[in-house]
Amino acid sequence: MEKESSEISERDILRFSDYAEWFREGSCEACLIVNRGISEHPCMFGFPKLDGSFSETGRLFERMERRAAELGFSELMGPVNYCTWMSYRFAISGFSIHYFPDCENSPEAVDWLRRLHYRELYSYRSAAVLIDNPLLQRAAESYRSLLSEGYRFLEYRGEEALGLAGEIYEISRDAFSAALLYSELPREAFDRIYLSRFRSLPLVLAAAFSPEGEMIGYIYGYPNPLGTEFISKTSAVKKRFQKHGVYAALLCFGSELVRRAGYHEIVYHFQCEQKPGFRRFPEQYESREKRYAVFSKSLRGGGGQEIQRGEL
Repeated sequence: MEKESSEISERDILRFSDYAEWFREGSCEACLIVNRGISEHPCMFGFPKLDGSFSETGRLFERMERRAAELGFSELMGPVNYCTWMSYRFAISGFSIHYFPDCENSPEAVDWLRRLHYRELYSYRSAAVLIDNPLLQRAAESYRSLLSEGYRFLEYRGEEALGLAGEIYEISRDAFSAALLYSELPREAFDRIYLSRFRSLPLVLAAAFSPEGEMIGYIYGYPNPLGTEFISKTSAVKKRFQKHGVYAALLCFGSELVRRAGYHEIVYHFQCEQKPGFRRFPEQYESREKRYAVFSKSLRGGGGQEIQRGEL
């Protein structure tokens, strides 16, 4: 799974789950997690460590699947550590490429899941994209148009960027509420767990403000601590301002910040290929693609006992 960058453990998120139970077989372990905030896929495995053999992995998943069915679930999906605010996905290609944060699973772990009849539920990709490309050139038109209407685009760095954590949290909640595998995250967990991996990075935040002065969107990124690239990690625009060119304008503004810092390309990290509106850049402008997936398996015998929140 994605490597943490601080001593704060992402496992602390489990106290917000409806149910969490650890399973171990030899050198393999994973946690069976129920988060009813993800209505379509509430039962998942998270925090997998598949360092043993295929037989150990098979026994581990057999036990988790049996328990999930006993709890009344007909599907087990993952890896997801509670929700998409946390670490999730397995890498399925580009294992020699290292972005941050990243998934550290082995190619064998992916093969083992497939042998255990897990299928890809959702797929994701990361790729380096040249800043000088037709899509960003067209985005400049949106940027100029919104500036003429009184919108503002401002740059924040480091602690100044983290000082806007509250605005980032609220914009994200609004923008991602209907996203795949999304569920609410308490503000406490956002501040203490989610932000912990980014506090030591030289963050760059591009923020969009309406003519009335409301922060309505953002893109944040940072130099890749595992390589030489600049990573665009997360972006969001409030729903009522979507489809008005705000995201395109943010891309234009943010890309120029990255260009001025001496980069000629940007890594767009963890893009969901099933997200409505997902678009790839023209192939000749992309390189160093790495792909990821969340997996799912249908279970037999679902329809068991009710569970109580926090039961371990």
